[in-house]
Amino acid sequence: MNKKLILGLAVTVIGAVVFMGSLQHVQEYGYMAPFTMSLILIGGLAFSVYSFRSGRVPVIREREKIVMDVAKKHTGIVTRSLLVYEAGLSLKDAGEILNRFVKYGEAEKLEMEDSEFYDIPTARSSLSKIENEIIQALLKANGKTSKTLLTSQLGYSPAAIDEAVKGLVDQRVVTYDSESGICELLGAFKICPYCKAKIPVDATSCSKCGAQLKA
Repeated sequence: MNKKLILGLAVTVIGAVVFMGSLQHVQEYGYMAPFTMSLILIGGLAFSVYSFRSGRVPVIREREKIVMDVAKKHTGIVTRSLLVYEAGLSLKDAGEILNRFVKYGEAEKLEMEDSEFYDIPTARSSLSKIENEIIQALLKANGKTSKTLLTSQLGYSPAAIDEAVKGLVDQRVVTYDSESGICELLGAFKICPYCKAKIPVDATSCSKCGAQLKA
C-alpha cells in the first residue's frame, strides 16, 4: 500500500480518536482542543484522498500504455475482451481505461456488427494517408464496403486503392474477397482458417463451422 496513504489514514484515525476524547472535556479545557483536533482530522482525510489519487496515477499510465500497444497491433480497433485476452487486464480495468480515452477525446465508442468497439485513431500513426482513409471509410460503412466504392469515395486512382488494400491485407488489417470485391475491416477479429468466417480474436471455436481453434 502507498506509504503516504498509510500515514494519512493513521493521522485521520488518531485525529478522530483524540477529537472524540476532547469533546468529553469541553467544559474543563474549552473548545480550543476539539477545534484543533478537527483540523488535524480534516487534514488527515485530505492527505489520505490526495495520496490515494496520486498513487493511482502511475498504475493508470501503465495501463494506458498497455492499451495503446494492443491498439497499435490492431490498427486502433479494440474491444474490452481483446484487452483481457492480449493484455491480461480485467474487464473492469479495460473498460475504465477505454472510457478515459473516450472522455479525453482520444477514442470513440462504436457499435459494429452488434458489438461494442473503441476506435483509437492515434494508434494508426504508422499507416499511410490513404490506408488511414480506407480504414475511416470502412468504419463509416460498419466495417465492410467494396473496393469500387472506396475508389469513388476517396478520389484515388483504382491502382492506388489496389496497392493500399493489398498493403492492409498483408498487415492483416482488412480482408479482401476478389470475387465480390468486398473489403472488410478485421480490427479485433481473425479469420477462421477453415470456412473463412470472421470471428473474435479470442475465440476458441468458429461460430459458423464449429471448428476448434487456438485462442
